Amino acid sequence: MKVIIYLISVIFSAGFTLAVHGQAIEPSLYQGKIASNGSWITYTLSYGKIDTLFVENTDTNIRYSFPEASNESFSHEDKWMACTKSDSLYVFDLISAKKHIIPSITNYRFLTGKKLLSFGYGKMAIHELPRGKIYTFEGCLSFYPNKKETTIAIISGKETNEISLLDLSTKVPKRTMLLSVTNKISGLVWSQSSSAFAFFEKHNSGNLVHYFNLKNNNHKVFEISALKSISGNFSIPGSRLFISNDGNQVFFDTVETNNQNSNTNDPLVWTGEMRKLPLVPHPKPVPLWQMWLPDNDKLISVETPDYPLSILTAEEKYAVLMTQKVEDPSVIHESDKADLTLMNLETGNKKLLVKDAVYERDQILISREDKIVWFKDKNWYSYDFETEKSFCLTCNIPSIFYDTNNDRPGIAKACGMAGWFAQGSQAIVYDEFDIWLIAKGKLPIRITHGREKNTVYRVRNPKTDWEPNGKLNSMAGEIYAGKDLALLTKNLNTMESGIALWTPKGGLYEWPTSFHETYGIQKAKLGDRITYVRSSYNIPPQIVVSKHKSLKVIKTSKNGNEPQKVKIISYKGLRDENLKGALFYPTAYNPAIKYPMIVFIYERYSYMAHEYMPVKSSGKIGFNPAQYVRNGYFVLCPDINYQLNEIGKSALFSVNQAIEKTSSVANIDINRLGLIGHSFGGFETVAILTQCDRFKVAVSGAGVMDLTSHYLSVDNNGRERKKKFENGQQRLRFAFYQKGFQDNSPILSAYKIKTPLLLWTGDEDGVVNPDQSTSMFLALRRLGKTTVLLKYPKQDHVLSDAGAQEDLGLKIMQWFDYQLIGNPSPTWYD
Repeated sequence: MKVIIYLISVIFSAGFTLAVHGQAIEPSLYQGKIASNGSWITYTLSYGKIDTLFVENTDTNIRYSFPEASNESFSHEDKWMACTKSDSLYVFDLISAKKHIIPSITNYRFLTGKKLLSFGYGKMAIHELPRGKIYTFEGCLSFYPNKKETTIAIISGKETNEISLLDLSTKVPKRTMLLSVTNKISGLVWSQSSSAFAFFEKHNSGNLVHYFNLKNNNHKVFEISALKSISGNFSIPGSRLFISNDGNQVFFDTVETNNQNSNTNDPLVWTGEMRKLPLVPHPKPVPLWQMWLPDNDKLISVETPDYPLSILTAEEKYAVLMTQKVEDPSVIHESDKADLTLMNLETGNKKLLVKDAVYERDQILISREDKIVWFKDKNWYSYDFETEKSFCLTCNIPSIFYDTNNDRPGIAKACGMAGWFAQGSQAIVYDEFDIWLIAKGKLPIRITHGREKNTVYRVRNPKTDWEPNGKLNSMAGEIYAGKDLALLTKNLNTMESGIALWTPKGGLYEWPTSFHETYGIQKAKLGDRITYVRSSYNIPPQIVVSKHKSLKVIKTSKNGNEPQKVKIISYKGLRDENLKGALFYPTAYNPAIKYPMIVFIYERYSYMAHEYMPVKSSGKIGFNPAQYVRNGYFVLCPDINYQLNEIGKSALFSVNQAIEKTSSVANIDINRLGLIGHSFGGFETVAILTQCDRFKVAVSGAGVMDLTSHYLSVDNNGRERKKKFENGQQRLRFAFYQKGFQDNSPILSAYKIKTPLLLWTGDEDGVVNPDQSTSMFLALRRLGKTTVLLKYPKQDHVLSDAGAQEDLGLKIMQWFDYQLIGNPSPTWYD
């Protein structure tokens, strides 16, 4: 069978460049797409500069290759697959294995009714795939199918722009000229009902908004300069444009243009009273959403400076407005809170829904069925449009719905919410371990039982095609209208992960796990088939497909590393909680020999026990445990938990606990310990060195060394970095001038460091100023300490250049080998 598959691949590849089968280059494997019925999947093998796309049948193993192709998709009926190579489109019949090449194509999409739309260089074509019939239309600049894919709006013309409509519901597609405008057209959008559309026309320094209702051929144009009710100088920027489902409301942005001609040489003015500091001297004004009612030429402001963020409810009767707690000069930063206000779009009336809801992804959600939920005071709340009252979804459920593992300061955050199930009637809510289906007036249902076996369950169904409109559409809850839920499982005892399937009738079925890292879960829209990627420390990424109650490996990227040993260790944290660590053993470990060990730290790194790490790569931060075990090292990746205001002490305590546990289970030379971390881990590394001298050598990459200067600075987005301290990763709520704050700053304790320290940074680091590493180097140099600084030109917080990555990885390895193994001093160090 393998020979047959190979021959098919070679034959089909004839239209491409030479196939890459059998190359000596070890490819990287990338997951692609799954057909709606799950019978076909795609994936890509990357051979450096050459990629090969594969489409494979999950039942028969028949596989076809497409060298140098990408941008693939399946037809709605799963009978065809299309992909592009250069400017050609390849359409492939998955049943007959016949191909059709369409040259000079820049864009395409499958349509309902077994049709394909292709577009390129001013020509659009409709392909009726079963009959092989092609209808071509010249002079096209762009195209916009309606929601039902029954009509396509075509933009054409040179001196003027013309709109024609292509009717696909007739036996032969019919193109009808509709209207023409003087200037360039952009951003055309259809209503969900396909009864109306709107678009921008470029006009002077702004745009006009056109509206066309197909039911009554009503064409109207909105020009903001003609609106006398608006005071000030405004324009329409041509950014967001949306038309309501019924086609009666048009939403678009306006911006104030009073400061458009300001002198860019004017100084940047910041005042102490400002609640948010402007990043540039004359920042661009914030676009605010307006609602236009074409039937009566009425304009209603949805967003205002006081309510700059909005999202429409599904039936578009209301808008949810949000005022995020903005930055202010006060000591305690609470910008992760938001007030929610409900606006009636018909009357313009506003009603406060909630104050101080948690503002974060998956903490404020809205559904297609006009359900709004938010997280506050450790519980989920919802709003009932019928009774116009709010109610608590989880208050009477005996479980914990906030993240107890979050040791950062600030208000309690939710474990999360996936969205809604069964057409929006049940909210899918997470507690610490399990998944609950909750609906008003019904008993809550816990569909998993992870708490009993210390396993976390989370939903991984595909997103639906519904997305609310507004600036807050990232707060949309996904709707799972199918009959089942694909789940990701993670056992917190072993750190292994896997997949499960839940159905209302059959309950929960879990596939057995085997210490794999699981990601990229995709579920077929039709049927119960799931595809995902799994890997382990020694097993490279594999694409796996579920079939009934079995699992089938479709593709493995390469042979993988030689067998290695990794062990999960357990130890106690600051609050006597259980922590984990991943301990990687040296290759060919001999219990009679003592080995050096490197401790690799950040916050929680135990998950690396199942991460596949190709030996050939040092990665973007210059350290790969797989390289070090081959060189005779243990590598320990521990979890760290934190006490507020004592981050350095917290890091030292957890690391010491992990080392003590490790030395009790493996033959480690505690006199030859190395320490390494990057970013926050780089800060932790130096903070630990100021408190102890048990490490013989250390490496710190791009870490914060001077807490005061970092706290009193702004990031690339113009935000003050104090939030990272008072409400984030640095976990410090002392005032910056207090002793408790200064005691956590590594640079003020640099004189205590005895360990040789290599520092590195990119000289264009936009996350942590490279001067932080430079300052620590200069301090240690002034104190006569052993230190090295590597500063990589044109590199950011992590290294993107392959040469720089290789150089950093080599130098760090040589630094550890010199200090821990006794190799000669590196030439670059001498």
